[in-house]
Amino acid sequence: MFADLTNRNANEHARLKSPLLPDLQCMTFYYHLYGHGGTLNLYMAEGDNLGTQLWTRTGSQGDIWRFGRMTTTKTNANIVFEGNY
Repeated sequence: MFADLTNRNANEHARLKSPLLPDLQCMTFYYHLYGHGGTLNLYMAEGDNLGTQLWTRTGSQGDIWRFGRMTTTKTNANIVFEGNY
């Protein structure tokens, strides 16, 4: 997922929703937050509800790709990656 927040308005977001995850899982990923800030959130979603926030990073994290890891907390749910400004 790529979300360029350079020319965005406050409270705009981009979301990517995973397929349904039937079991508890450990998820690993890389992220790149650099520049004017913004926030990357990961949620454990059920249906159309964003549900529980599992992980978050805010502001510039440097001009490098960083490693992230989190564990799901429910079965039969989706992971939602949300980037916002």
